[in-house]
Amino acid sequence: MFEVNVFQLKQFLEQGDAILVDVREPFEYESMHIPGCLFMPLSSISVDRLPFPRSKIIFYCQSGKRSAVACHHILQQNPDLSVYNLTGGIQAWQSQGFEVLGKKSFFIPLDRQTQIAAGVLNFLGCALGYLVSPYFYGLSFFVACGLMFAGITGWCGMARVLAKAPWNSSKVI
Repeated sequence: MFEVNVFQLKQFLEQGDAILVDVREPFEYESMHIPGCLFMPLSSISVDRLPFPRSKIIFYCQSGKRSAVACHHILQQNPDLSVYNLTGGIQAWQSQGFEVLGKKSFFIPLDRQTQIAAGVLNFLGCALGYLVSPYFYGLSFFVACGLMFAGITGWCGMARVLAKAPWNSSKVI
């Protein structure tokens, strides 16, 4: 796997020798995406779904973490591919003023929703443990274990659950 910055990506796209793949969730893609990209959520990523007419396959997400997971997944299926991860994701692309398409509606990115949910659950566990019963401290312990597991493995169950929440689900064709 190679890393590519937004300026290199722009050059690759202008030359026409790269496939750009967005691996975010449908609501994130609808809200904002880079023109000309393919949409393939991380949960359904597969070598079989990728077109191969170009030499470079570049994955991106919000900040570059999920796309790195996608790169590793694709390379496990076919190590001969030329796979790149966009460093900084669409945040870096947009921060340079490059064009993005999508709805102009407000949304909170999935990683921030996960942080908010973890913080609220941790606070509730501590507050209820102090005010109601010490057994509620278990909630904070459970959230902490989940966060450690997510940090170690790169897989976050809370994020998967939040991605299926009604405010995050939408149809993308």
